[in-house]
Amino acid sequence: MSAESEKPHELKFRPNRTFICSVVFIDIVAYSTKPVDDQMRLKEHFNTILADSIRDVAVNDRIVLDTGDGAAISFLSDPEDALIVAMGIQGTIRRLPREVSPTLEARIGINLGPVKLIKDINDNPNLVGDGINVAQRIMSFASPGELLVSRSYFDVVSRLSEDYSRLFQYLGARADKHVREHDIYQVTPPAAKAPPAPEPAIVEEEPQAEAMADEPGGTKEAEAQAQAEIKVEVGEKTETPAAGQQARPGLLSERKIQLGIGGALLAIILVVILMMVPGGKKASQTSKGADITRTAKERPAPSASSIIDGKKATETEQETREFHAQSLKADEIVFTLSDARASGKNVTLVIRARNQSRAAKSIALYDSAYRWTKSTITDQAGKSHVVSNVYSVSGGKKTTMYQAGTSGLPIAAGSAISIYMAFPASSGSVRSLKSFHLHPFIYQGRNWREHSLTFRGIAVDS
Repeated sequence: MSAESEKPHELKFRPNRTFICSVVFIDIVAYSTKPVDDQMRLKEHFNTILADSIRDVAVNDRIVLDTGDGAAISFLSDPEDALIVAMGIQGTIRRLPREVSPTLEARIGINLGPVKLIKDINDNPNLVGDGINVAQRIMSFASPGELLVSRSYFDVVSRLSEDYSRLFQYLGARADKHVREHDIYQVTPPAAKAPPAPEPAIVEEEPQAEAMADEPGGTKEAEAQAQAEIKVEVGEKTETPAAGQQARPGLLSERKIQLGIGGALLAIILVVILMMVPGGKKASQTSKGADITRTAKERPAPSASSIIDGKKATETEQETREFHAQSLKADEIVFTLSDARASGKNVTLVIRARNQSRAAKSIALYDSAYRWTKSTITDQAGKSHVVSNVYSVSGGKKTTMYQAGTSGLPIAAGSAISIYMAFPASSGSVRSLKSFHLHPFIYQGRNWREHSLTFRGIAVDS
């Protein structure tokens, strides 16, 4: 691997120096499988994005290494520079139009660790050490378009500010091909804030008195007309004030009070009479019962739409607990998670692997009998479990991964096999899984290619 052409200060690049730095490792997905013309266009496009993303980082604070199918950038100064640059590259690639061919996709991993500065064969600065090696391992766990970081990087950057800490989500522990476990965290960009709701318009109403004053005749004429229409009722007799004579203030109120007292006395007498009549109380109770019955009958029945909505809500709740198949693709093999069942303290996942290519391939999904990277599940409590047993069924024949050995499980062109993976689960019933990290090795020709696929939100049948 060779470094960028810009040579920073010679003191910083003194050979055999050791740095604790942040390393961003980027891999262009499926780069080696594409024609040379597509590789050239992808690399040119990628280099443009990379150069634009690191332009704000001082040359003395970074070392860029070309890895052929990607790049490794070491940041010698602020650790958050690595996160800012990686998120910038990730965001730029995501915004690229999907219809442009060839499609550029990348996996990104970040680690904080020690590296040693050396000179390569062309006398350019180069980096070796655990810091860059682990960054590459973290990148290998990522799916296309995903950005993952190591525990060491998370521990430092998450404590710089609350904004940084909210970007990380723990995905569990993963083992690399050297059986070294790594705690990995996914970086999720913050969600865009919703625009503020518009303030309600304020409508000012004019006072009623002012409105009346603007009408013809004005307020005084309206008051005079109202007084002229006053009628005082006494029994069945109606008195109207003579012209020029005003009604005596309080007369209407006094007459209403007198009528009110008389009406109350009459009501009391009627109640006493009814209570003295046999069956009066019963009739009263019957009347009350009729009123209650009438009220119950008049109460509106639930509408059909509310019943349907309630039924739909119940069905939706049931659907969230039902299993749904998921499919992901790697090297022209479609991996479909077709079933998930819990039995005792084990969870068994069924994978249907279909070879869509025109050539025969082999798959290796290693279990506890091997030291290479293994698949894992993460339960709702956030605990990760490594697969303990893997076997396949094809044509009614069962083959364990141990029996398949390093040759893997063969899949002919256009055919499919079912793979069963058993995981030890926590005590108690498991109803769902946060994620399932499938780690297949696919062999074609003379090379094994390592892949990492992540299924999320898995309902488990018991």
